[in-house]
Amino acid sequence: MTIKKISVVLCAIPLLAGCINTSSTGVFGNKIKQYQDATQGPVSLIHFSSDKAYKSPKGQPLWGDPVICGPSGAENTRKEHEPIKNTIKVKSGEAITLTSVVRITMGHTPTACWDFVTFTPKENTDYIVVNERIGGGWLDFSAINCRVSVLEKTTNEFKRIQVERSHNQSCPLSHYIDPN
Repeated sequence: MTIKKISVVLCAIPLLAGCINTSSTGVFGNKIKQYQDATQGPVSLIHFSSDKAYKSPKGQPLWGDPVICGPSGAENTRKEHEPIKNTIKVKSGEAITLTSVVRITMGHTPTACWDFVTFTPKENTDYIVVNERIGGGWLDFSAINCRVSVLEKTTNEFKRIQVERSHNQSCPLSHYIDPN
């Protein structure tokens, strides 16, 4: 409840045309299961980021709520009343489907944007997941699209990798989204 009040106050600041909410309850409205790090076998690290260093030429990175599509449906990375855990351990060599959900509010019109991506992490490799706003702007709300990208760490840099855009029916997030 406090988080929603803070969001309302931040949105009311003059000259601010939009507001971003990344709390699990603010974005989802309903609790979803917490993701458990992989503990056996070879693992890879996945970091969720909004750092501008990872932006694409047309994108604007946004901070979101990490969501993993697990065997039992959607799972997020935060414990209730704790900050977002933005690094997870996953099994290497097994495909993973994930996203970063952002809720954007303009006036009284909220929307959430995300897209699930699937890729297979390599053993002992680090990855960065970034959700970017593509197009639109704070005053052109109807043209806002989001795109989740994955970057793989090579020797001293990160390179964007090919991912499959997933329409995974085992993780429909629409029933978790709070319309208010």
